[in-house]
Amino acid sequence: MRKWIPVFVTFFLMVGGIWFWSLGVLPEEQVALARIEQVSGDVTRRPKGSSDVIIGKIGDELNRGDVIETGANGTAIIHWLDQGESRLSTSTRIQIEALSNDEEGMLDIRLKLEVGRIWMRMQSLLDLESTVSMQTSDVIATVRGTSFDVSKPEGKETTIWVSDSVVEALATSTEEQAGLFIVEGSMAKFSDLNKATSTMPISASGTQSAWFIENKQADEQFDTRQRENVRRYFGLDQQKRSLQQWASDLSQGLRGPEARARILLRRLAKVIDLSNNGAEGKAAEDFSKLERYVKTQIESGDQRMKVAVRRALLRSRYLFKDVLPDSPSYRYKQAMEEWRIRLARTEKERLSARILAINDQIEEARMVAKNQQTDLALQLSDIAEKSLENISRELENTELPERAAQRAKSRIQALQARVKALEKDARSFIGPSLPNAPTSTTMQMEGGL
Repeated sequence: MRKWIPVFVTFFLMVGGIWFWSLGVLPEEQVALARIEQVSGDVTRRPKGSSDVIIGKIGDELNRGDVIETGANGTAIIHWLDQGESRLSTSTRIQIEALSNDEEGMLDIRLKLEVGRIWMRMQSLLDLESTVSMQTSDVIATVRGTSFDVSKPEGKETTIWVSDSVVEALATSTEEQAGLFIVEGSMAKFSDLNKATSTMPISASGTQSAWFIENKQADEQFDTRQRENVRRYFGLDQQKRSLQQWASDLSQGLRGPEARARILLRRLAKVIDLSNNGAEGKAAEDFSKLERYVKTQIESGDQRMKVAVRRALLRSRYLFKDVLPDSPSYRYKQAMEEWRIRLARTEKERLSARILAINDQIEEARMVAKNQQTDLALQLSDIAEKSLENISRELENTELPERAAQRAKSRIQALQARVKALEKDARSFIGPSLPNAPTSTTMQMEGGL
């Protein structure tokens, strides 16, 4: 009998090891592809360098150089690298001129609308080098993380509607470096002969049209799916007891930097839930532990871990998307902003993190303005405006590559245009103010990184 003891021990160790390893399994991240998400009626595509016209089908992978066209009764939805989607109306033809998304999250999507109409919904860009643009024969529209519509009827001028955030539009007939900033709720028209010099509000007939209403609803559905995907990726839908979660985190931590970064975000999500549910003492305690965990990972000297942590901190923005200044978890949102700035590896990354923080604060101001909290909206707008002025002055004395500096200036100008429009809109409401509004985008918790 004794001779079988090593066999049994080995067997149980193997089974136990397999079980322990399985505890750390999280859903695999979806491969970031450009693909046709939905089709209706006649939809075709022509691959780069080919004269063959192929019937477009759901799931078709798209590449740089492809041409996608909808017929008189056709519509299509295209998914872009898990960062956004386009909805093509009837009789529309677009060409993909650039398409890439690297490990650092730098996005490059450039489309050409040859004829027709397309609605774009994109998430906020996370890096100064990221580019998303739409070009027609009249104009190049550069996205700043937004929702907008471009219409180019055959032989007619280009019209741009902006539903959310801001678009920078530069007429192709000019050689100017700066374009026209079109903020949410506004539109502009361009033609081959004349560039637009001003914007105007989108008409009531426009905002009440079926196209506008259906796409606004589709934007909300897209945002909901993105939040669900984030929670799935972080494993936040896996409810476990404390001991199970501890064992799961330990198992997951053995799988490498990316897996350990997921632990960071899952713990952060738990802190948010605890704080919002009244358990602020426990939330603060868990956040302190999380802070020590991050320090340990960064000080390990593992460069891959530093990259993974940076990516995780950028992704944490999605956890705080709906967290406003009156939320108990707002302090953790501010702490994350500070972490991203402190963990930047270069001056360009640091600048990107600061611009993102200001962008998020403008989003907060927009949301509270919609809730008719006018005073708070104006306070947040004022803070964002002063922050943009400060960062603009500092940029003059910051050594950056010319391209990065120009893009930073452009994004700052876009946010400044959005702040002015937001302040104007906020003053059209009369609503209650909230006490103790924050006075800085970089308020820190004690013991920060």
